[in-house]
Amino acid sequence: MKTFYLDTNYILRFILADSKEQFIESKKLFQSGVEKKVRLVILSQIVFELDFILRRVYKFNKAEVVNVISTLFIIPTVKISNAKLLLSALEVYKGENLSLVDSYLHACAHANNAKIATFDKKLRKLSVHAE
Repeated sequence: MKTFYLDTNYILRFILADSKEQFIESKKLFQSGVEKKVRLVILSQIVFELDFILRRVYKFNKAEVVNVISTLFIIPTVKISNAKLLLSALEVYKGENLSLVDSYLHACAHANNAKIATFDKKLRKLSVHAE
């Protein structure tokens, strides 16, 4: 099975359908993924970039971003790097006034029974920080 690593702009064209040609191409590849003809890989860094671009450039609210990103997890042949941690981070992100990156940091620390060294007041309130 062929594997494709997806770039942020490729995923955006599929989500936004703002370029007809690019939407059609990306839709075909995602459909091939659904049909288990190809394997699609999304790196965690791409997820962070999706969040940033959707919120800053396209003015999506946090709930819309979480919905879009969560949808990517249900395609059987889409492998998202660090998926378990990202899902935990999305849960934190939905309910807290933190960035997705800070939510991911919290999820990583929590999963590893670790503390976070930070001066960020919002992140400090959520987690036990380094002494």
